Amino acid sequence: MKRAEISARAIGPSGPRQAGFSLIEVFVTVAILAAVTLSSILVAVPVSRQTRLSREMELANAEVRRVVERIESMPFSTITSSYPQYSEYTIAGLKDGKIAVSYADPAADPLQVQVTLTWTSPDLGSMTRTFTTARTQ
Repeated sequence: MKRAEISARAIGPSGPRQAGFSLIEVFVTVAILAAVTLSSILVAVPVSRQTRLSREMELANAEVRRVVERIESMPFSTITSSYPQYSEYTIAGLKDGKIAVSYADPAADPLQVQVTLTWTSPDLGSMTRTFTTARTQ
């Protein structure tokens, strides 16, 4: 290209044009990026909270399931001696996590076993779940 053609291209209808972005273009770009970033953060926070709650619930249910399965699989005569009335067991993975085992009537047949799970959730506060199973001779 000739030098005259290059000069003609650089000069627009309003005079010579500088290379780069204008201040308005930079502000619009920053505003768009800020909006996208803020939207992503606003979506990520509830998703991470729900994931944490799901992990808590999964751990709690697994621990209760473990106790209930042990009670259901052991001989009937050893249930009340292995799990005495109002006995409590701690759960290491949950804050203030405890499992309490109780019976409506320890001498009854069928034996109705109530397993109560309590823990403190950082997001929801005090949590309690009660599970019931029955055993017969």
